[in-house]
Amino acid sequence: MKNTQDSVDELNQALNDAAAFNYVNNSLRITLREIGHSRMLIENLLELLEKLKPLHKIQKNLKALHIVNCFHRIFRKELDFIYRNRYEAHRHEFFSKNVFPFIKNKEPHVVDLGCGRGWVSKWIHDAKITQYVTGIDAVDFQADWKEVKASNGLGLDFKQVPVANQKLWFKEYLKKLSQKHAPVSMIICNWVFHHSTDQELRKTFEALRDSVKVGTKLLVIEDACDLKVKPKHNNSNLYESWCMLANENLKHYSRSQFHAQAILDFVAVRLLARYSAVEMCFNYKTTSDWIHLLKLYGFKFQRKNFIGFPKFRDIAVPQSIILFVKAL
Repeated sequence: MKNTQDSVDELNQALNDAAAFNYVNNSLRITLREIGHSRMLIENLLELLEKLKPLHKIQKNLKALHIVNCFHRIFRKELDFIYRNRYEAHRHEFFSKNVFPFIKNKEPHVVDLGCGRGWVSKWIHDAKITQYVTGIDAVDFQADWKEVKASNGLGLDFKQVPVANQKLWFKEYLKKLSQKHAPVSMIICNWVFHHSTDQELRKTFEALRDSVKVGTKLLVIEDACDLKVKPKHNNSNLYESWCMLANENLKHYSRSQFHAQAILDFVAVRLLARYSAVEMCFNYKTTSDWIHLLKLYGFKFQRKNFIGFPKFRDIAVPQSIILFVKAL
């Protein structure tokens, strides 16, 4: 199966997959209640998805946009409160327990590639497990970055770097940054790659391959399933529900698993977080896929952790952490 945006070029293909939609319906009732959302919001969100089913080109459809905007107007206060006071707190806990153990104490310089609003960069900085953190993103989050840096900006910086300019940035600016502060020793990519097209991934991986030094670590946190091992967490038996969507070919996602992940990604990005500028490319891969792909660009697999389905996540998609190192 070709895991690019071409696989689901119309979101309504996913919404009209009965098995995928049933998984989405059941799992959202679990996950959204866990992070504190009201039953009214959950029911309205599920009704919204039903209304989108007959529409085509959902991400550009004016009627779909109107439906989504109405949902945001009605539940704006609840969405703001849960995101800032519940979801981010649970996500911080997720990183503290699962991601930080992969970061060696006092890592000289960490680059957070695809940093978004900058909260993960701040958490890494505040945990004092690195001397310096630089967050970069293709989207401009200047207002959020200013807020994040206001509390403690020493040793923490942010830059907007379009994908087209990544190679130049890594070769020129990153070199200057390393000279000014400390050599970049680790690059973290959390939930970034599945928002990139295969062409964008190629540009990013080429930029990394041609720019970072041998021995530099690459830590990938992705919505990815490991089809070879059982997950560390299995909240509300969601892993079994996910596996029921599988087909006989256990080397790749089934069509329904891919569709379920696409719908839930849309829910998380467009409906809950209200990110309108973030690309929705539906580029999902298994842990084995990522390991094979990054090997082609000179990154050697070190270790992994199939987190699976932990509690207090907004959507029920499989979570994995994979550590690579730049080889010769």
